[in-house]
Amino acid sequence: MILFLIRRYNDIDHLTPVIHELLKSKQKCTVLSINPDLKIHNDKRLNYLKSNFDVKIDHFNNINNGFLLNKIFYYLTSNVSIINKNNGFIKTSILRFLKILNVLLKKFTSQSFYSKLINSVFNYKFNYDVISKISPQIIVMDWVKEYQHNTYFINKVSKNKNIPLVALPHGIPLWTNNLGTYKEVQLGTTNDKKNFDFFDHLVVTTKNEMKRKINNGINKNKITSLGSPRFSKEWKKIYDDIYKEESIPFIDNNKINVVFMEHSYHYLGNKEITLKSLELISKLDFVNLLIKPHTRNNKFFNSDLLNFGINCSDFSSLSLIKSSDVIICTISSILIEVLLQNKILIYPNYFDKNQMIFQDMKACWEVNNENELINSFHKLKTNKNFKNYSKSSVDNFLNEVIYNGNPKINPLSSYKDFILSKKNDP
Repeated sequence: MILFLIRRYNDIDHLTPVIHELLKSKQKCTVLSINPDLKIHNDKRLNYLKSNFDVKIDHFNNINNGFLLNKIFYYLTSNVSIINKNNGFIKTSILRFLKILNVLLKKFTSQSFYSKLINSVFNYKFNYDVISKISPQIIVMDWVKEYQHNTYFINKVSKNKNIPLVALPHGIPLWTNNLGTYKEVQLGTTNDKKNFDFFDHLVVTTKNEMKRKINNGINKNKITSLGSPRFSKEWKKIYDDIYKEESIPFIDNNKINVVFMEHSYHYLGNKEITLKSLELISKLDFVNLLIKPHTRNNKFFNSDLLNFGINCSDFSSLSLIKSSDVIICTISSILIEVLLQNKILIYPNYFDKNQMIFQDMKACWEVNNENELINSFHKLKTNKNFKNYSKSSVDNFLNEVIYNGNPKINPLSSYKDFILSKKNDP
């Protein structure tokens, strides 16, 4: 049995293809969310797994939930998706009351108190009993920190039961500089060793990321790079089928349709400069500007952006890219999808202070300032298909980040073989 633990949208995106590959190989897998707020029952990717394989998908805190106190606290902390039309009036009322109580607890108590309260219920024994019930030969998570959710207890249980604990990537860091966030710059370190050394094995997508992690203290014998299963040819066919193309009502065929993919500004981003540049774009009468928040929580880091573009939070990035002409992106790995779809990728390098792999490999339309950004759209006005970067540069970049520099490998097989090589014998 292989136990996968998820916590966010991005984890599902990058772990689902690996789970699929293992299930396809007749491996038994269980998928549990350690984040009680994650809406797993409405997720298209997880539902695809359930409809095609015999796989259990649930919240971690709902497993082995025999004690009344555990059950109450599970409903207290879980998201509202557990309230469905099949629940009776009394149960629905109780669940709604617990949700309100949870909101009040978070609002009127400290985060420390709230965490201690939850951990006192879902404690070491609870985590031990859940893992013992599943009896996994290996536990696979994303690069989660030990203090997040119940990871601390899970790590202790895995160590006591000698179960290998593996971290897989929940994204693709595309910057080449050593310190990629304001916090890291302030501290002068990434704290990678402190945050992730408890894992037995660590996987990243690129050699660039592996080198940076080793430079920041990760044991070179613990870490390996295997490419990206999320963007592999095999999985992309399935992914495109899962997310059927949506009709985007905001598309204007008489204009250049531009999507700005927002991302967190703590990755050395500049919120004010970004906002000012998008305001300038919005004033071009031949441009239709759409704004997509980051998929991690589908909320805007800067809601002022909506003064200059249309809110597209209800539509998938996949469909937005398919329907648009130009994508403006900074550090999000969704830009890989942009290049795979052969759409125009504009990278305003002055939006952030990072140096990017795709920038170094000339796999984007790089602009250095506001004038160059606006001029790029005037160029596109005369030739909507113009690109100032080559297909060969794009192909070289995609081979580097998807196939670990070797287009002949299959990342899905690489991840499957790696996990099977690390799991305990039955």
